[in-house]
Amino acid sequence: MAVSAAAALAVAGLAFPQTVANAAYEYTPISQDQMSVVEVDSVELTGEGTNGPGELALDGNIDTYWHTKWQGGIDPLPHHITVKLADEAVSLGRVHLTPRQSSNGSGRVHEYELHTAVGDCETATYAKVAEGSFPGEVATYSEVRTITLDEPVDATCAKVVYLSSWGGAKGSDPISPVEQVATLAEFNADTATDSGVDPTDPVGWAFNNLTYLPFMTRAQWANNPLGYTGTWTATDGSRWRTECDTALTGKNTCRTFRWTTVYNASPKPGGWLHVRPGEQVGVQQHGDAPTQLIGHR
Repeated sequence: MAVSAAAALAVAGLAFPQTVANAAYEYTPISQDQMSVVEVDSVELTGEGTNGPGELALDGNIDTYWHTKWQGGIDPLPHHITVKLADEAVSLGRVHLTPRQSSNGSGRVHEYELHTAVGDCETATYAKVAEGSFPGEVATYSEVRTITLDEPVDATCAKVVYLSSWGGAKGSDPISPVEQVATLAEFNADTATDSGVDPTDPVGWAFNNLTYLPFMTRAQWANNPLGYTGTWTATDGSRWRTECDTALTGKNTCRTFRWTTVYNASPKPGGWLHVRPGEQVGVQQHGDAPTQLIGHR
């Protein structure tokens, strides 16, 4: 049966997962000892005690931090910190930003850009390789923010640009107010190498993760390949299998599987290990009752 997977899911009241499988990489931390801060756009010299200098973002101490100027007048956004990663270009895969651990993380990055360059960090031409934003929940202010590149880039230098920043806490509001200063406790980065694992190599049936629209009935699945037992191939070549009303699924219930590979990533000395666990991950379809996402690992 040739049918679009997206179309089948849409008719069934489902949203197709948006995650795209890219090459799998192994990440190796770059020692802070070999990195150095090239420059920052602003420094608070007196108002933060011994804190303020950009070099504190590479001292291995999360309790110290770089802070832009605020006393006697706030230097405006955007702010940036530029780091030399190594003497020779490395294959940069990720950047980790540890927020200030005091004052509810005031000055932590909100909207950002990541720029890289090869050569002399003071004179090289930088190119933007990533952009995005981080949430402002007060409850998670201390958590490390990670920028992961879709593909590694050769880089000697990395510049993190704060387009906007979060403040500390305002009353009982769960979201921090906006801020004008920038702070950073620690800068870390990882190189990335191709693990040799092809995440598109199919090895078995994986229980597919789906999200349901509310109040779908069994009758509405009658002509949809996700609603009755059988196998089918979508127009994109992906293979699917649906199983209904069996000991595995339960009465008045269907489960849908996609032929694919599931990988688990676990840390190992010097990088990450990607393995094929042979487990099923997904969601259960319940016949006439309102449904919700249920993940099984």
